[in-house]
Amino acid sequence: VGNPTTAECLPEDTALFTPLLNKPIDYQLNFIHAAPRDYVKYVELGKINVGFMYWETSSIPEDWAEIINTTLNAMIVCCNYTKESLLRSGVKVPIYITVPAIDVDCFNSNPSENSKIKLPTDLFKFYSIFTWNERKNPAGLLTAYCTEFGADEKVVLIIKSYRGTSNADAEYIKHNMLMIKHGLGLEKYPKILFISDLLPIADIYELHRQGDCFIQPSRSEGLGLPCFDALLAGKPVIASNYGAFPEYFPAANLNLVDCKETPVYGMPWVPEYNGKMWWGVPDTMALRKQMRSVFDNYTVSALKAHRAGQLIKENYNYNKTGSALVEIFNTILANEFYKEKQEVIV
Repeated sequence: VGNPTTAECLPEDTALFTPLLNKPIDYQLNFIHAAPRDYVKYVELGKINVGFMYWETSSIPEDWAEIINTTLNAMIVCCNYTKESLLRSGVKVPIYITVPAIDVDCFNSNPSENSKIKLPTDLFKFYSIFTWNERKNPAGLLTAYCTEFGADEKVVLIIKSYRGTSNADAEYIKHNMLMIKHGLGLEKYPKILFISDLLPIADIYELHRQGDCFIQPSRSEGLGLPCFDALLAGKPVIASNYGAFPEYFPAANLNLVDCKETPVYGMPWVPEYNGKMWWGVPDTMALRKQMRSVFDNYTVSALKAHRAGQLIKENYNYNKTGSALVEIFNTILANEFYKEKQEVIV
């Protein structure tokens, strides 16, 4: 299925991919991992075309649903949240759910001696890694942290974020952080460390190694990959109880923050988002409570993280993901419905 495989924008480590490219093998199934707006570029006549995507809000754009219904035979997603979003949007083709593919061996190698990441060792380190935008909820994160902890407590919030690659983008984030702090009107604030540099993946992993508790209070996630990495590093995770991420673990292994659904807003540069969709806004007071709980009861939280990390290694490794996909592919190939539909698709 899917050979000869082609790939664009390969990751830094291409060792897993290059042996699979351009093999002269006949195939029936064309598997497309892309945004629906690009499916038309990769659909192949006479094949069973199957799409794959992640998504973060309650529904997808109307034209995406039309593209899926008119160009694909089936969809595969990684969670029920995304499946419900597609169904709510009018997607009619069959939708299958698989498991996410996680590099469970990412922390097996020794830390890099050349890493630029040197975090303070005398402070408790909350940390977060995200693109600076409304969906990631940076204002909620800073508000919860600054109002829960005092300037004299031995704690720091480390924010690794970016908006673009220029100095102006970093200054924009710094200005926004200052405005959020000033809006709270406090006399003193707890410590905050901002990292704006674009980092190689080895340094991102080093952030996970040196941090103490990862926080992702976003309004929704289609997966939440940094949370998986943090748990593999044995670090407690505080995350929104909304979107895809909570589906993958028993609630007892996480520190979840309840959310209230609201219309999507504040991201006009993303044309696929609009106010008819909704996402979940985390409860700031509940976020404060979770941060304080992890800070005061770290041993308990670390044990929960260890259990979640073991679950990832057992259930979301490449072998499990590959087997799950093959099973879905075989189900599709064995279904006469798809064999009939591939003649008229597109």
